[in-house]
Amino acid sequence: TGEKYVKLDIPEDNPMVYADYDKLLEVIDNGTGIIYLGFPACPWCRSALPVLLDAAKENKVETIYYMNILNERDSYVVEDEKLVYAVDKEGKEKKGTEGYFKLLKALDKHLTDYVVTYDGEEYEVGEKRIYAPTMIFVRDGKVVGLHVSTVDSQKNPKEKLTHEQYKELYSIYEDYINELESGTCSIGTYC
Repeated sequence: TGEKYVKLDIPEDNPMVYADYDKLLEVIDNGTGIIYLGFPACPWCRSALPVLLDAAKENKVETIYYMNILNERDSYVVEDEKLVYAVDKEGKEKKGTEGYFKLLKALDKHLTDYVVTYDGEEYEVGEKRIYAPTMIFVRDGKVVGLHVSTVDSQKNPKEKLTHEQYKELYSIYEDYINELESGTCSIGTYC
């Protein structure tokens, strides 16, 4: 489309580990760790990921479980004032994978409703949604934090975070990382 994205340089020495649904569900059910759900072309992800990596490095996080969620999710559009499945380039309906729906179920109480906005109208899908990026912080099988997007003040994801926005997002991630280490649940509403 000719639009510019935030430049993203991920160092080779990083804690990212590609994970499948079995691993993600294992961490959520009874593990401790950080899960990052996003995808490379997501402009919000491109703003959030460097901040997460910096917070992880500073706080000596060894592993962040990553899944490219783009083609895992179901996707809807509005046609003739009704929700219908979106279709991919091959004309195949985007119905979502079995693993994705298991992940929705495991995270249900932490996720927001899936709402499609079209022509000023909101259409409720009737399920939850994993938006990108979503960072999930889990300690001993309990979600102690879940953060979606970046910060409220960032309105255009194709513009680099300001210094203040970076610090705000860094602080959010660092607080959740500290909760993983201490188990005290001093912030947030997830404990």
